[in-house]
Amino acid sequence: MKKYKMTIIALGTVLLLCSCQKDATLVSTLEIPEHITKELEENLNIDTDIIIPEKIQSEVEILEIEPKELDAKDIMSRLYPNAAALYEDLDIYQDEESTINISDANYYYDDDNERIYSRFFTEQQELLFPTASNLEELDVEASLKEAKSYLSSIGLDSIALNKYYVLNKAFLEEQYNKAKKNVGWQKDVDAGREIVKEDWDDEKGAYIFNFEVIENDLPIAQGGYFTKDNEYISGSSIKICCSENGIASVESIKNYSIKASNGSKKLTGMETVIEGIEHKFSNLIIEEPIIINQIRLVYQVQKIKGTLYLIPVWEVQYLQQCEGIMEKGTIYFDVETGKEIVMY
Repeated sequence: MKKYKMTIIALGTVLLLCSCQKDATLVSTLEIPEHITKELEENLNIDTDIIIPEKIQSEVEILEIEPKELDAKDIMSRLYPNAAALYEDLDIYQDEESTINISDANYYYDDDNERIYSRFFTEQQELLFPTASNLEELDVEASLKEAKSYLSSIGLDSIALNKYYVLNKAFLEEQYNKAKKNVGWQKDVDAGREIVKEDWDDEKGAYIFNFEVIENDLPIAQGGYFTKDNEYISGSSIKICCSENGIASVESIKNYSIKASNGSKKLTGMETVIEGIEHKFSNLIIEEPIIINQIRLVYQVQKIKGTLYLIPVWEVQYLQQCEGIMEKGTIYFDVETGKEIVMY
C-alpha cells in the first residue's frame, strides 16, 4: 500500500473571500440533506454543504453543445470603434493601449496600462492575498456591476459570481519587488515584456472576479482535462479584472451554445456519492487529513463519439494541509452511479 499525498487540481482555493452559491435548497423529490458532517475513516472527513439549485428535480437534462461564435465585428463596432485589426485573417485588434482577441469561442481583453494586475496575479498565490473584502478607495459592488455590464455587452449574460480576489497596493508592490530580482528582468523590461512601476503612492488596487457560466440553472465546471487521445476539453470560465479606471483585463474561456436536449440523467441520493468518495480513497494511506468541504451539482463538458455535451455530475471539493500549505482538489462523480468520472 503506497503512501499518498493529494495534489492541487486547478480551480483555485476557498481560503480567499469567495462569493459562493449559498442559496441552494433541497431537491423536492429526493432526500438530499443541506449539510453532511461525517467521518469516513482516519484522516478522511466530510463537512460540507450540498449545493443544488431550487429548480432541479429528480432528473437533469443532458445538453448537446458546440463552441459559441462571438460576433467580433459587432463587439468591436460597439465597444471599440477606433480599434484597428492587426491581422487580416484573425480577430485580433489594437485600440490605443489595449488589445482584444476573439477566437475559438474565447474572448481576451488586456489594457497594457493596467497589466500590473494580471502580471502579478496567479491563482496559485492565493495564500499571499490580503484578507480584506474591499479596497478602501474602490467599491466592490460598483466594480462588480461594471464587470457584469461589460460581460453582458459581449453576449455573456447567464453568469454567476463564483469568487473574487482583492489586490491591494501592498500585495502588488511586494510581488513587483520580488519579480525585479529575477534573472533577465531588465532584458524583459527593455523588450516591453515586463512592467516598470516605481511610484506606488497613488495605486488603489483592483478586484479580480471569477464568474461561472450557467445553463439550465447549473454552473458549468471550469476545469479542463486531457482525454486519453490527448485532446484538451475545456470547461467555461470567466475572469475579469476591474481597477479604478474600469476594465483592466478579461479572460473568457470556451463559451458554448446549446444545440439540443439529448436525454437526461436521474439523480440518486447522497449515499451513492459518499460510497464513491470512500472507494476513491479506500486503497490509499492518507498522511495528511483530508476534508471534503463542498459537494455541488454542476454540468461538465464531455466529448462522446465526437460530440460535445453538458453532462450533470457531482463536483466534490476537498482540502488538505500539505507541508504547511492548504491545497485544494476537485473530483467528479456520476450522478446516477456515484462512480468517479475519469476522463483521461
